[in-house]
Amino acid sequence: MAHKLSDIITLARDQLQDTRTPYRHSDAKLIRYLNLALSDALRLRPDLFFPDASDKDYAYTVADIEATLPVDFAYRIAIVFYVVGMTSLEDDEFVANGRGAALLSQFKQKLTGTP
Repeated sequence: MAHKLSDIITLARDQLQDTRTPYRHSDAKLIRYLNLALSDALRLRPDLFFPDASDKDYAYTVADIEATLPVDFAYRIAIVFYVVGMTSLEDDEFVANGRGAALLSQFKQKLTGTP
């Protein structure tokens, strides 16, 4: 099952409790973090991107929000964890107990199977 970038943004917004407009976090910002997640996923697990594994620079924009996520459906939650983790790191005044760092660690663990 294919997921669109918009599906990842929606799941991230749910986790961030940012579901009412006006949003605290713009789509553009969340997509920038999604691009970083894809770049890190490519570095950690290039096999997830075959046959397109390369040094691709992901540069999706809001205009691409309905594009298909270029990784298997099974790894969507790892991408969501990265987007939420990065957003939580910047939004630290609202987040306690290192949630952002924990989610980024979960991203790596879900991709590689290592703690």
